[in-house]
Amino acid sequence: DNFTIFCLNTKCQNLVCSRPQGHMGSHRENELWGLATHPTKHIVATVSDDKTLRLWDIAENVMLAARRLEVGGRCADFSPDGKMLAVGQNDGSFFVLHLESWEIKTKFHHRKEKISDIRFSPDGKYLAVASHENHVDVYNMEKGKRVGICKGASSYITHVDWEGTGRVLQINSGARERLFFEIPRCKHLPMREPDKTLQWYTWTGVLGPLSSGVWPAGCDVTDVNAVSASHDWSLLAAADDFGFVKLFRFPCDGDYAKFKKYLGHSSHVTNVRWSHDDTRLVSTGGMDTSLMVWVRRRSAPRDHGGCDSDDSDTDQEELEDEDEEVEEDNVEDEVEKSRALFAMADVDSDGTVTSSELAKALRKLGFRPTEADIRDILAAADDDDTEGTNGDSGVDPGETDSMDFDRFHRALTSYRDRWER
Repeated sequence: DNFTIFCLNTKCQNLVCSRPQGHMGSHRENELWGLATHPTKHIVATVSDDKTLRLWDIAENVMLAARRLEVGGRCADFSPDGKMLAVGQNDGSFFVLHLESWEIKTKFHHRKEKISDIRFSPDGKYLAVASHENHVDVYNMEKGKRVGICKGASSYITHVDWEGTGRVLQINSGARERLFFEIPRCKHLPMREPDKTLQWYTWTGVLGPLSSGVWPAGCDVTDVNAVSASHDWSLLAAADDFGFVKLFRFPCDGDYAKFKKYLGHSSHVTNVRWSHDDTRLVSTGGMDTSLMVWVRRRSAPRDHGGCDSDDSDTDQEELEDEDEEVEEDNVEDEVEKSRALFAMADVDSDGTVTSSELAKALRKLGFRPTEADIRDILAAADDDDTEGTNGDSGVDPGETDSMDFDRFHRALTSYRDRWER
């Protein structure tokens, strides 16, 4: 199958535009990280540093409910039956509320540092609560008490996933550790090849052979913020610090796997989750505090007269399609792509971009502009009749070192091809 992603919050080629959705804090330090998708409905929950919990209908693109919190939060999860919602908060506490009544059922405060991930077991009996204190607390939701503590990580916990039977818990840490624990005893399991023997209930961990291909060269453990495997186990979505939502084949093993990238957020992408039926992918932005919904489209079968059936291409055509998809730039709306890059480059928010800000933003995105490229860009952004050849523009940098968006966009469009990796 061929897949196209449609974004409902930004206008791009092959993307459907809709009004922005998201958390808006009173200060730029408020970020949006917490994201959970309902197990049977097109409903999404988000929780933010702005001290609000919000419920969204991503089919109708509307907010259903909101609740003001005393403390901000960065993680959430629906129970398997969809009746409960667990929310981890930045002061080390968490609570579970009834989705229908919107009332809190249970609340615990066993940690002092922020809760980084929270996940129900496949049967809903247990709740794993990961924190920046390097531990994962496990709670029995039927008895309403903590029954174990998973210890052994040497750094803060980043991601938690359950094995399909609910007997094994996988955790990722900020020290690039991948650890396994038997539940409910929370006994550490020294497993050598767990992915060959275990069937995972979810896959959101950024570590391990099933997601090793998402890591770009020269990055650190904080550059890939989240991944999410589709429920049909065919695709892996990734959110990174460079502003991209990326799409990989799953499993994504090996190094530097092929991918398709989509630009919509104006800053780092903090989280991604698939809807229950895999028809939508939801992403959250950190500094832009936005919630974006990307619609997955299966392309209609092409009729070349050589297909094995009406439903699929030949194996050779599928391989050719995959290569073509990777090579194509799927975000060709030049104005919106330029606008997102301009917002990233304009770090002081003065409405202009300098050459140093531009170069820094391009390199963070993975491009490799030379000093000569930057000089030509500035020259092209100045006057239409400015001449420059092979980087020798002869233009006084003092006259062209600052660009507003219009000049920036003209230059970016002219020189985009030279920045390809």
